[in-house]
Amino acid sequence: MSTTNQSSNRVQNATPLRTTQNVIDTNNKSVDEGCKNNLPDYETLRNNNLREINQHYNAILGQYKNNYSSYLTKVNSSDNDERQNAITQIKPMVKSYNDHLIKINKEMISKVNLTNDLLVKQKEEIDSKRQIIKNNYQKIDDIKEKNKSLKQNNNSRSSNLQQNKDLMDANRYYKFGMIGVNILMLIIIISLLIYLFSI
Repeated sequence: MSTTNQSSNRVQNATPLRTTQNVIDTNNKSVDEGCKNNLPDYETLRNNNLREINQHYNAILGQYKNNYSSYLTKVNSSDNDERQNAITQIKPMVKSYNDHLIKINKEMISKVNLTNDLLVKQKEEIDSKRQIIKNNYQKIDDIKEKNKSLKQNNNSRSSNLQQNKDLMDANRYYKFGMIGVNILMLIIIISLLIYLFSI
């Protein structure tokens, strides 16, 4: 009893590679729906990345503008404490935001250059592969042409062989005919000689 239960549990828990008995439900709609999710295309991924980068950049830019505006207001204030606050507190923050914006711009320029280099490299690889494919097609066409030529040569050789065989057969019959005629002539000559000597 326990052995039967264990074996039925093994079958039910089996992976699809071992058995499909009670394991794979081909009518499972959730699997079909899950498989319908396609990978996003390049343009969608690019637009999503640009949107995230712009949101981040605009958030930093907004902080920079707010702090810079506050700095300008306080540095030109008649209150000495506000001027000191602008110089000691707000100015380093403005510089930090400005440095961060410059860093983002430099990284974006670097990434655009890297992407451009990758695209150029991929284009060169594609052009090279296209040339290889073109050469391969040319080789295939050449092979087809050679194959066609070889078939024609083979057919003409087969035809020549058949003609030679027919000529040899005809020559053989001609030889046998000539040998037969010579034997007949020899018999006639011998008969005539015998007849002449017997008279």
